[in-house]
Amino acid sequence: MQTDKYSETQAEISGLIESYREKIIKGKGKGWKKFYGDIVSRIFKQFILEEISENYKIELIAYISGFPTEFDLLIVDKDATPKEYTNAFGPTSVKCGIEIKASGIRGQSYILHSGYLRRKLAHP
Repeated sequence: MQTDKYSETQAEISGLIESYREKIIKGKGKGWKKFYGDIVSRIFKQFILEEISENYKIELIAYISGFPTEFDLLIVDKDATPKEYTNAFGPTSVKCGIEIKASGIRGQSYILHSGYLRRKLAHP
């Protein structure tokens, strides 16, 4: 059976994530969840970098200026720099914000429109 690149990539990402879960946090309790979350974010970063233009970069655990929510990954302009003493980027420099969830309740989704974040309607 022939699979497409999307399916292969998805299987590779899932395999890496499960491998690290088994090695690092299985049976160690909730205290390891943030560390595991950091690993998962870095795995996604590696694969996303292969797909996006060289005009962009990915920042981990970052903010959008004027918006209080932390994002696991932000795709920003290559030359974007965070505001002093923060990891917050200007709204016009942000192309995409990604929150990675393995389980639990999904919060609000937002979209960047004309330099402002707006709540995105959830899919049914």
